Order: sequence, then C-alpha cells, then structure tokens
Amino acid sequence: EGLDIVLAQSDILVLLLPDTPETHHIIHRETLSKCKPGVKLINVGRGSAIQEDDLLEALHSGMVGGATLDVFQQEPLPRDHGFWNHPNVLITPHIA
Repeated sequence: EGLDIVLAQSDILVLLLPDTPETHHIIHRETLSKCKPGVKLINVGRGSAIQEDDLLEALHSGMVGGATLDVFQQEPLPRDHGFWNHPNVLITPHIA
C-alpha cells in the first residue's frame, strides 16, 4: 500500500496528521518495522498518531534513530515519561 512505500523509502518521517479514527496510532510496532533502519521521526500533528510505547521500544533498539516530538497522547507529558530521558528524543514546547 502507499503508506508502506513511504515508510520504506523515508529517511525522515514527518507527521502532520489530524486526530481521526483512521490516524489513531497509525505509527506503531508494525509500521515502525517497515521503516528504514535509523529513520528519524517528527510529530507536530496530533499525539494520538503514535503508539508511544512502541516508539520508545523502537528508539531503544535503534530501529528509530531519533524523534522530535511536539505533541503527545497526554499533555502535558507526565514528568516520569520515558521520552524525557531518552538521548534520541527532542521535546519541543508546542507553542507555535
């Protein structure tokens, strides 16, 4: 399908998706496994697009090389969330 082609070819994946039933957790373990190894992910759309535990797992394994995140499933992001201390995650303040 079209998404699979984009995932397999992209060095950087930028998410600008709305929050809809079709986009809820569109990025999860299976879709991340179809990405190029070390892909960079940027999400400035809606936090619901990413299954956060799956992204953390992919970051820890190196499947995803880095993530820049402006939105989250829960906002504000809880202080104990794994994204805060991950060396390959950049969190932006969502003030634009």
